[in-house]
Amino acid sequence: MHILILSDFFPPQVNAGAESIAFEISKGYRNEGHKVSVVTINKALKIGELVINKDDEVTCYQIGFNYNEKLSGYVGLYNPTVLKIIKKIINKNNFNAAHIHNIHAYISYSVISLLKMYNIPAILTAHDAMSIDYGKYDQGVSNKDCSLSSHVTYQANYFKIWKKHWKRYNLIRNIFIRHQFNKLKKVVCVSRELEKLLNASGIGNTQVIHNGLSIIDQPGHRDIEEFKNKIGISDNDRILLFAGRLSTAKGFSQAQKLIKRLIEKDSNIKLLVVGKKVDVDTGIANNVINTGWLSKAEMNLVYSVSDITLVPSIYLDPFPTVALESMRLGVPAVISVYTGAKEAVIDGVTGFYMNPFDIDDAAGKVLKILYDDQLRYSMADQSKKEFDKIFTLEKCISQYLDLLV
Repeated sequence: MHILILSDFFPPQVNAGAESIAFEISKGYRNEGHKVSVVTINKALKIGELVINKDDEVTCYQIGFNYNEKLSGYVGLYNPTVLKIIKKIINKNNFNAAHIHNIHAYISYSVISLLKMYNIPAILTAHDAMSIDYGKYDQGVSNKDCSLSSHVTYQANYFKIWKKHWKRYNLIRNIFIRHQFNKLKKVVCVSRELEKLLNASGIGNTQVIHNGLSIIDQPGHRDIEEFKNKIGISDNDRILLFAGRLSTAKGFSQAQKLIKRLIEKDSNIKLLVVGKKVDVDTGIANNVINTGWLSKAEMNLVYSVSDITLVPSIYLDPFPTVALESMRLGVPAVISVYTGAKEAVIDGVTGFYMNPFDIDDAAGKVLKILYDDQLRYSMADQSKKEFDKIFTLEKCISQYLDLLV
């Protein structure tokens, strides 16, 4: 089977969570013996330029396009420049199926109609809430509620969305997207949390398939020690990991508040930050190690030197990849109640749930793991077992192929 993958961005140009998962899925299809072609955007190319990269495993079509993303509410629905090139690509190939990922900004949702016109059965993986919102969906999230229940409002209030994103709001956008989604074989949601949100907002024909990752070997002891020396970790340090976009929505401010509280108890606790280098609060600067962005191989070392992974998101974070990557290498995670990672991390078994606005409670849970070696080792072991049982790439691909065949 020849499978066409469509994604606004794709590694190595962009290595964010959804793009990394799209790459993993393409690899999984190839592992099962299928031919894979990828259509993606490269903003560094001239508008309308097409660059084709071929190797033994995949053909990648990079289309040049760039614009002011304030117009995404319109361009994300219909992008004639990009669609014209995709039509030529389809005419030169014999695609049996299509797997769509994030296309809300560049490729555009009209590509679904194009695939339908060519009788190419298609599924779309919803990695986020962008099919109903223009950013991070946080309705119902409040710093006034510090319980361990998620109070996300699943029925989206479009007036609130308009108030927040009025400069690029398009009144017909959500109606148009729902109409396009009706042409798909299935809308796949990466978590039940995301499925509840989409269903409540009028998007049906959904199925949950959790993301999966390739099984990898634990880095060797020598490599780990060399990496610790390289980034300045001593044997006495206790490492909390924050990896990804250093944004308010992802909870970076909450992580800084948490480390400030923790170092009052133990000055050996360090926050290892992987992402764009930014200034941190002066009171915690000596306890923060910021590596900048790292390669995939280096990220495996990051998890191996970490005691706990923090996922303190303050929006409906559908299924953060960092939680799965932690489980894969046996690192306990303390995660926000607002994330779909609750469907992977088992509270009290492979980590803890926290309300990111309750810093005292979060600190207590972190300290419980750090100071109880038996608990930490048990959580690490159970995390790895849970990943191997449920969240491997092979299991994920098997479910996708059942939809595509």
